[in-house]
Parts: sequence; structure tokens; C-alpha cells
Amino acid sequence: MDEPEPTAEEVAARIGLVVDRHGAQLDRCYNQSAKAFTPDQPLQGTVDIQFEVMPTGEARNVRVVANDTGSDQLGECLAGLIGSWELPKTGAEGPLEFRWPFRFSPAR
Repeated sequence: MDEPEPTAEEVAARIGLVVDRHGAQLDRCYNQSAKAFTPDQPLQGTVDIQFEVMPTGEARNVRVVANDTGSDQLGECLAGLIGSWELPKTGAEGPLEFRWPFRFSPAR
């Protein structure tokens, strides 16, 4: 018997687990990008990445749709990471679209 198709909320929760597992990669993107900033004007803000998750778990059409950090490098790095991750299979008929905010602030 076929399992019911997961809801977008269930898929989003599973994507959140993948994001959490890749925290070290996200930190590397931030730390590399932060080198262009000064302590009195640190790299901080939010980068929104939009992407489609295919039924196979592949990410497609990954792109930065909002970035208030002032760092294009950070946005490009994040988009590249998401495009390389194995995301959860959705069981959906077609792609599911997500917009994921990544919030950054300097270490205290």
C-alpha cells in the first residue's frame, strides 16, 4: 500500500534537519564572507534562499531572493551549499518550492 504524500510542513521539518546537520558548512560560508567586514561593522542579517525540492530530494533552481547582509559572497555560498545537499525525498508528484531564511550575527 502506498504511503500518503507528506505535507509541505513535514518536508520543511525534514529540510530543517538537513540544514542543522550542515551547520559547520554554513559557519564556513559566514566566516569566509565575514573577512571582508570590520568588527565595528560586522557581517549580519538574513539571506533568503528559494529552491525547489524534486521528488528525488534533489534541489533545483536554487537562488538568493533576498539578502540584507551586504555580502553577495555569503548568498552565493549558501545557494551553492543547498544545491549540493541531498534533501529529503518528497513523495510528491512534482517539485515543492521553499523559501528558507538564514539569519547571521557575529559571535559575541
